[in-house]
Amino acid sequence: MTIIGPNNTGKTNLLHSVQMFFTGHENTHDYHVDIDSPRGKGARTSIVGYFEGDPHGQDSEFYDALDRLYAMYSLTRPNPTVALYLTFSPSNTPVYNFFPNQKRPKDGTTQSAISRLQKQMVVDLLSEFECHFIPSEKSMHELIDDVLTPLIRGVVVGVLEPLLGEIETKLDDVSKNITSALAASGIDGLTASFGFRGGSMENMLSDFDLYLSDPYKTPFARKGQGIQSLAFMATLQWVTNMEAARGQKAIWLIEEPESFLHPQLSHSATRLLEKLGNSSTLAMTSHSMAFVPHDPRRVIGTSLDSEGCTEIASFKSHEKATVVLRKGLGLRFADYFSLGTVSVLTEGQSDSEYLRWFLKISEDWPDCSWPSLRTATISDRGGASHLAGFVRANYEILRKEQPTVSLFDADEAGIRAVSDLSAYFNNVGVPFNSNKEYVYVRAGFAIEGLFPDEWMRDARNANSNHFSDFQVDAGDNIVKYRIKDNAKGSISHTMRTRAEAARDRGWAHRWLAVCAALDKALGHQASSLLAATEVADIDEASGAAR
Repeated sequence: MTIIGPNNTGKTNLLHSVQMFFTGHENTHDYHVDIDSPRGKGARTSIVGYFEGDPHGQDSEFYDALDRLYAMYSLTRPNPTVALYLTFSPSNTPVYNFFPNQKRPKDGTTQSAISRLQKQMVVDLLSEFECHFIPSEKSMHELIDDVLTPLIRGVVVGVLEPLLGEIETKLDDVSKNITSALAASGIDGLTASFGFRGGSMENMLSDFDLYLSDPYKTPFARKGQGIQSLAFMATLQWVTNMEAARGQKAIWLIEEPESFLHPQLSHSATRLLEKLGNSSTLAMTSHSMAFVPHDPRRVIGTSLDSEGCTEIASFKSHEKATVVLRKGLGLRFADYFSLGTVSVLTEGQSDSEYLRWFLKISEDWPDCSWPSLRTATISDRGGASHLAGFVRANYEILRKEQPTVSLFDADEAGIRAVSDLSAYFNNVGVPFNSNKEYVYVRAGFAIEGLFPDEWMRDARNANSNHFSDFQVDAGDNIVKYRIKDNAKGSISHTMRTRAEAARDRGWAHRWLAVCAALDKALGHQASSLLAATEVADIDEASGAAR
């Protein structure tokens, strides 16, 4: 999730709020209502966290306890969603509660039982997570010490523990030598000994130096700030894996990752953070176009109301999500596409979701490496006509900078849009050819047509109201169909569920063809760009020689 917009007044922005939620008992971050609440003295501040687990699996013990808590209130748990509230009273006392608006039973024994059970449940729930706040103002050295070094110490201690007896023997030898020297000097009854500071073996390990080689080995601190930031982001995945191995889920709260990054490194950073978000909970704030996801559901905006309180906004498209940033940065439209170094443009959000889904489930399939496609930014334009308008207005510029391929449905609207684009670009002398500059999904169909026809026939038999048109020929072969807009989500769920449960991959042959075509087209454009760059370099060198 990416958060864009101004922070709240006082010390607390949204990332601070999440961090406070996981450290509320101790109020580690010294939240003070009079200072930090926009409403000032006498206000009450609440933060709510929502959790979902498996009531019948690994989380069953917690849900059993939760059901007992519900029963003490004479309630029944409605679903697996757990809401936990942290409230700071006007006196700055932090209190966790699963039922903040529910009156407790009058019976004193039951009240005590509720308090004991709820306190233990809060501890159990929060201990399953490790929340890391990465502030923009901290130096890389401080961040390495805070995040990476403690776990490195733990790894080294794990190696040294089998040698603990030998280490203690060596220390005893040193102690005896010192004791003997004291006795020889005439001081009797004074014995020396060594131990680990605080009783922990980890305390004997102080610092570790991180080196980067390119190919010359250089201390981390001697690299440029941008490379340091990128290398630090790369360590977060290892930290996440280590915490997962000990049963904890990592939460990363990253403030303005664009800080200190050279613009050329932004796309590398977004790829690192996207992968990190697949294995952990990741939230970041940003004022950079490069870090705003193209999936608008992963973006929330913040603004301040008339009282100085933070308001939350959601967006229907990437362009609407970034309008505040664009205005603030004074960017022209051609400057802020943020499409990455390789791009696939789709007609709509559902097309992008389908493509991302198939790329994810096919990651480990043979012959599905698709190196160009898998590094591409997938961005939707809001319909066939909107995609056509975007391509018509901007493709001449984009084609000179980066591989960009459009994916069109091959239904009536898609074919009409491509025909108009082909005519336009032919007149201005710009190539626009199938399977090079654009790819069709399947002749006569929208993207849903990539699934087997029999699956779609079964879906229609199950609920004919989901289709506004369904035609077959004399041989009972499907000619065309149209899914109603309000049923596309249901059809999508049905198709994906069936695909993921399939024992073989025969259903995917059309998907494989589309992805292969996209990857080949992107590769073709990349080669053309490289060739054009080499020609330009030769011309420039020739001019300099003359």
